[in-house]
Amino acid sequence: MKPGEQYVTFAAGGEDGEALSRRGFREAHAYVAPGGRFTCATTLTDRAEGSPAERIRKWLGDHSAEFDVVVLEREKLTRTAYLSAAFGTSRSSFFEALEWETRLASAGVRHFVRGGFVLQRKSAGRPAFTHMVRITDATTPEEIED
Repeated sequence: MKPGEQYVTFAAGGEDGEALSRRGFREAHAYVAPGGRFTCATTLTDRAEGSPAERIRKWLGDHSAEFDVVVLEREKLTRTAYLSAAFGTSRSSFFEALEWETRLASAGVRHFVRGGFVLQRKSAGRPAFTHMVRITDATTPEEIED
């Protein structure tokens, strides 16, 4: 990146912005032992095809039933709010943001969800669960574990 260039963090994750995260979730089964956790602090998208939690379940494929999925949502941004923060207000940034808006809309992106995404490999014979918790700076670990 050259000095002065705008940078969209989400752009570093491949064509749809989620390539690295998606790969981590898809391959977690090969690395996480029963009772273990895979934790990822990132930004994922809420799309027409599903919420981040629903999409993580799809990424787990045949291993979905082995994992609990927890989304710790710190912030949820519209496409416009995300792009405004990423590109600022300069005229050249405006046109680049418009290109991204078109790309994101065609991918069915509704919102950007920033936070923690946790996979926990089950160690007991219970069904897997999916849970979403909105968190703030005041959220305690006990509130997350409940």
